[in-house]
Amino acid sequence: MSEEKSWDDIPSLDGLDVDWDFETENPLGKRKHSRMTKEELSALFEKKTISVKIVTEKFNTMGTLIDLSEGGIAVGMRRELLNDQKVRIGFFLGEQQIASRAIVRQVKRTNDGYKIGMHFHDIKDEYFRYIAGVYASKVLKH
Repeated sequence: MSEEKSWDDIPSLDGLDVDWDFETENPLGKRKHSRMTKEELSALFEKKTISVKIVTEKFNTMGTLIDLSEGGIAVGMRRELLNDQKVRIGFFLGEQQIASRAIVRQVKRTNDGYKIGMHFHDIKDEYFRYIAGVYASKVLKH
């Protein structure tokens, strides 16, 4: 009877190093979701700009949607927010209102204010699905 071999006794395939260091390439970079730009959203909803209400513990203000994904939103604002700041946001995509908690992840100075990148926090499933459906309709339209 022959001696039983372990899988570890078998060498890797020549030129194909997939032993436990394997990482797939993500076309989105570090992003989990694809973004929809304001131009794409404007075309889908036939609206030049989409306003976003932002409420913090100290003030509330309006901004303009720059881009959107199932994971978060970027908003153009006149006021600065701080990284890791907790906010509430609300906006309409067509007739659908979207409201969520969000956490500020990126703040960039622009010529006319700030670009604020926020990650949705505990967004309702119905809103998540709606945004995903909007993205799917954008993809199918092209």
